[in-house]
Amino acid sequence: MLGSKIMDLKRLVLVSPEFLIGVLVFYIFRESPDLFEKIALNIKGDSKIPDIVSALPFTFVALSYQLGMGVIRPGDEEENKILYEWPHYWMLEHRFYSSLIICILCSIAVIWFYLDPTGLSDAALGAILVGAISISGITVFLLAIARITLRKILTLYR
Repeated sequence: MLGSKIMDLKRLVLVSPEFLIGVLVFYIFRESPDLFEKIALNIKGDSKIPDIVSALPFTFVALSYQLGMGVIRPGDEEENKILYEWPHYWMLEHRFYSSLIICILCSIAVIWFYLDPTGLSDAALGAILVGAISISGITVFLLAIARITLRKILTLYR
């Protein structure tokens, strides 16, 4: 059982859309850092954009919690009991907690963008910002799909 949980955790980290987006942002950063530099400078220079951009990842944390609770506890006690008895329910819990952690880490990355405690280049900060928003956005999107799919399954087989 522990071996299957470790394998699932590896699959969750290494074979995920979030990891793919992170690799894609890193690749674009390597090939075209000036793009991220422009993004960072535009966001830092505009007075209204930082408010909106900085709120996104924190909003995604709240959404990931709300949607994740809808995945691990989708309905009334009868529906939940069916789900709790499923042998792979622990996989749903892992995905809920990992999604929440991902969104929290992305929020921390946005704070890093604004505080810049290490003096990173604007290009690196822009890549961090774009990566954080993209990764947390896809995480919330996948949780929404999971919630819809789970509701459909429970409705059909109830």
